[in-house]
Amino acid sequence: MSRPLWAMAVVVALGLSYAIGWGVLRLLRVDRSALGWVGRWSCAWLLGTYVTSLCLFLLSLGGLRPSIAGPLIVAIGVIAAAVAIDRPRWPRLPSLRLARRPDGVVELLAGLAKAALVLIIVWGLVAVAGEACSTPMQDWDGRAIYALKAKLLFDQPITTVEYFKAMRLSFSHRHYPLLVPFMEVHIWTWVGQPDDWAIMPLFPLFTAALVGAVYAFARILAGPWAGLVAAAAVALAPRFAYGASTACADVPLGAYHVVLIGAGVWMLRSPDRSKLVLMAAMMAGAIFAKAEGDANAAVAGLVFLTAYLVRTRSPRAAALAALVLASGLAVSVPWLAFRRTVPDASFTSTGYLHDLLHLHETAPPGEITEVIALIFKKLGPTDDYGGFWLVLAAAVLLHPRRLVKAESAVILAVVLLNMAIYTSVTLVIGPPMTPLGQADAVFPRLLTHLIGPAAILLAIQWFPFPSPPRSRPAPPR
Repeated sequence: MSRPLWAMAVVVALGLSYAIGWGVLRLLRVDRSALGWVGRWSCAWLLGTYVTSLCLFLLSLGGLRPSIAGPLIVAIGVIAAAVAIDRPRWPRLPSLRLARRPDGVVELLAGLAKAALVLIIVWGLVAVAGEACSTPMQDWDGRAIYALKAKLLFDQPITTVEYFKAMRLSFSHRHYPLLVPFMEVHIWTWVGQPDDWAIMPLFPLFTAALVGAVYAFARILAGPWAGLVAAAAVALAPRFAYGASTACADVPLGAYHVVLIGAGVWMLRSPDRSKLVLMAAMMAGAIFAKAEGDANAAVAGLVFLTAYLVRTRSPRAAALAALVLASGLAVSVPWLAFRRTVPDASFTSTGYLHDLLHLHETAPPGEITEVIALIFKKLGPTDDYGGFWLVLAAAVLLHPRRLVKAESAVILAVVLLNMAIYTSVTLVIGPPMTPLGQADAVFPRLLTHLIGPAAILLAIQWFPFPSPPRSRPAPPR
């Protein structure tokens, strides 16, 4: 295939996934004016990639080889339903008038500061895209865990692939979720063959969705300045440039997680059932994106439902919310059921709990202390995140009264609980990696899942934001 046709095929494949997400987002009837165009794009991209991958997975379970037809039919159906139920309006053409002259020095400086923040965000995303699209996929996880699965699933349905039952291939984590592999398959069906370079634009788009979601929800909860500062802080993290070029699922999971948390906190601010459905969809996306997504979804659901019950003081409303969130788990049942058929999964929840309860018998106290000390060191000023986590800690310690707000308390609880889970997993990790090796090489990657919610918390803590109404909010209609 010639290079122009190759590039066109990649663009069409990515555009088709976005079109599916656009239709799904309109069907959810989320408040799109509050999300803004950046938030709408981020949510639509994440919804579209999840639905695309889920479609190919279900067809593959049915014995059908991946093809262009499945996602194309889904896109036509979803867009037709969205147009029929929620007819879109033609977008307004941008005004050709020049921006009005700033009124005074303060307004001029504010405008320049906003422009500088936007340039920082764009520069960070361009750096991520440049690193991903100019560097061959060289990370072991990207090649042996995700691309290997994709290349096998490109040729035949999942039901006939012996890979998932071959014990000699257990090193490649056969039980890992398949959102990224099936998105890679989706792109390759348009390209016509497996091509590692063709899938690299996929990961900068997930990075942009993560940064865009941080901006959108921080703006909703703390104002436009907070949104820009939080998005800039995330976009500058060197970890994203590395993560995008590895073709791993950490950045996609981080994107689903930040929308899940952002929608949940927004739901506490102004209850609406569409936000619950958006949360459920992002829970399903997180579960299908990466193994840690199970814990992320469970923690987010439990913390949110607890805060929602406290805020509304209505067990009935909390039960209805739990029922809606459970739909995200229901959609994930086919994947969870298939995963149970994969023999000898290297990591199970029962094994993890057993190892954790008997940690004092298997690990010397000195090693535990070393691992925890190294984890705290990774939260300091490092090459992965700079001083982000120290700034977050300062924001929490300097403004403790704002933690009384449900929004701040929920996000802080989610971040701390997930960090505790990741720390405990690091302590009980088995061969081939040692706990110290896991803390040094893998823990910074796991923080990618948490930096989005942490940035929203940073925005809420540093910037004044409107107080929620004193009266208890009514349950969603």
